[in-house]
Amino acid sequence: DKRDFICEGGSIHTDGEGTALVTEACLLSAGRNPDLTKAEIERVLCDYLGVSKVIWLPRGIYNDETNEHVDNVCAFTAPGEVVLAWTDDEDDPQYALSAASLAVLETELDAKGRRIKVHRLPLPKPVTITAEECEGLDLCEGEPTRTPGERLAASYVNFYIANHAVVMPAFGDPADERAQEILRKLFPTREIVAIPARDILIGGGKNFLVDAAVLGCQTQQFPVVQVDVKILCQLFADVTAAARPAGAGDGHGEVGIIRIHGVPSFTGPGRPFSHGDHLAVAGRRLRW
Repeated sequence: DKRDFICEGGSIHTDGEGTALVTEACLLSAGRNPDLTKAEIERVLCDYLGVSKVIWLPRGIYNDETNEHVDNVCAFTAPGEVVLAWTDDEDDPQYALSAASLAVLETELDAKGRRIKVHRLPLPKPVTITAEECEGLDLCEGEPTRTPGERLAASYVNFYIANHAVVMPAFGDPADERAQEILRKLFPTREIVAIPARDILIGGGKNFLVDAAVLGCQTQQFPVVQVDVKILCQLFADVTAAARPAGAGDGHGEVGIIRIHGVPSFTGPGRPFSHGDHLAVAGRRLRW
């Protein structure tokens, strides 16, 4: 249980081999964990993500209202390889931000001691909101407002990796096709699916909708893990899931979490779930 630690899904990205990416702009911002030092935050990330190396990029995407989530500027495409949002326009405010991150990536080693190969993923031309779009927004009290001409945090890096596909945002820009082709080369076994993302970007999310589920910041890829690897089990606070051992009838039971010698384990109605059990979660079967 680490509900006191503020860290959204989009503020971290991992390679599955011990390395995590974050941005200083986000995780060191006043609204996250102001009582913790950078070293203390890194310790929590290592403990709860099962990583041994955290690479701190200085900045994210210009004007990103998430305090510059890392998943919008830089993401792993394979262990030892990342894509970095990039513009060649030195007059664009994003140029200096991406260049600062590139300087870090070119000098850092990952958890396995490898140099990181950086693939530059072009940005679309600046996406700005119109007066008509501002008038159409239904804002909640306390949420930031939009102003006509405001630049939005459009980036192709905010993609979602599925088993057989990569779902990427599209903005009706010539760079859409170039970004899609780069991702095809980096994910040769997956279909690269581009989804129009402007409406979600306007509404305050740099993520996009697919099948009624918000991707990117509010989801995370779960890599295949071996039984002998310490597994991170992250549960959303105050939410119970319809999860049960397969074949246990139609009843629903709350999912809790216990720790045995520091290793997280699911618990369910009646008994702990053990290795080999199949869980039915939101209609899908997962093997523990």
